[in-house]
Amino acid sequence: MNHANLNDFIAIEMELTNTGEVDIDADGTVDRSGNRINALTLSMRHEPINSMSNRTNGRRGAAGWFTGPTSGYDATPDADGNPWDVPVIFSGPSPSGLTAGAGPDGVPWAPDGSRFLGNTMNRGRRYYYDIYAGFQFIAAKQGTLPAGGSSTGQDDKLTIYGSDPVGDGAERGWYTTVTKDSDARNNAMIEHRMSMGVWFDGDAIGSHSLDYSSGPLETVGNLVPDPNWFDPDAAGIVAGAPLSFIGAVRPEGERGQPRGDMKYNGQFDQNWEKDNETNWPNAPDEASDWDEGFSIQYNFDGKHRSSIGPFDLEVGETMNVVLVEYGG
Repeated sequence: MNHANLNDFIAIEMELTNTGEVDIDADGTVDRSGNRINALTLSMRHEPINSMSNRTNGRRGAAGWFTGPTSGYDATPDADGNPWDVPVIFSGPSPSGLTAGAGPDGVPWAPDGSRFLGNTMNRGRRYYYDIYAGFQFIAAKQGTLPAGGSSTGQDDKLTIYGSDPVGDGAERGWYTTVTKDSDARNNAMIEHRMSMGVWFDGDAIGSHSLDYSSGPLETVGNLVPDPNWFDPDAAGIVAGAPLSFIGAVRPEGERGQPRGDMKYNGQFDQNWEKDNETNWPNAPDEASDWDEGFSIQYNFDGKHRSSIGPFDLEVGETMNVVLVEYGG
C-alpha cells in the first residue's frame, strides 16, 4: 500500500484460543469453566494530541496547545473502485482558525498563510510534523497462525452476523467499526458497544454524528440493529441484546451496508484533499483526493477507535487476527 505515502507499516498477528476458563475479576482464580465466547470484539484506540514533545528518556517534554489534532477515515474508491479503508490521524490548524463552509463542498477552511498543515507544538514553536498515521484490522481467520508465512490462505472467521470480518472488494472495510469514541474508561460494557458500533442503528445511537458521545450507548432502548443488514421488524429482537440480532439478519441478496459507525457520514472538520482536481488549479491528480469518509477534531474528549467483530468461539476453538499500524 502507498496510500498518501503511508508506506511504513507494522503487521501485528494475534492468535486467540478460547480455553473455556473465565477469571472475571482477574485475581488468578477461575470463576467458570466450559465457557463459550458469544460476541468477542477487538479494538485499538489512540488519543490524538499532537502538541507535545518527548525527552530523550521517553518522558513528556514541553507542550504547545492549539494545533488541530484530527483523525478520520478515507473511503475514497481506489483505481479498482474499491474503498481505501484507511483510518488516519494527523495535525491541522487550530479549530479557532477555521471558517465554516469556506472550503470545497463546504469543508471548514483556513485562509492562505494560516493553514499550517502538519505543524505541532503551537505557541510559537510550530515544529514541522507532516506525518499521517493510523491503524486498522485487515483480517480475521480461522485456526492457528502458520509456523511460517501468513494466514492469508486460511478460511475467514465470519462475524456472528454472517458477514466477512472486514469486507472485500467493493465492500472493503464495511464490517469493521471506525469512530471517535466517548472516552468511557473503566466501563467494559460501553467499550464493547463502541467496538461493534457498525452493527447498531446509527441514527438511534448517534454514531453518524460528529457530536457522538457515550450517552446514546448507555440507553439500552437505542441499541437496535442496523436496518440495512437486519430486519428491524423481525420477531425476537431485544434492544440492548446483540445476540438477539442474529435471528434478524436479512437473507443473502437483501443485505445492505451496515452504517452504524462514522465511516461514511461524510462530515469533515478538516480535509485538504477534498475534490482536488475540480477545485484547485494545478491540483494533484484524482488519486490524491479524499472524497468519502469523515474527519473530526479532538479536545481531550475521546479517542480514535478502530475495531473488529463480534465473533463467537467454542471452547477450544482458535482464531487469528491481523492488525496493521502505519505512518508516512
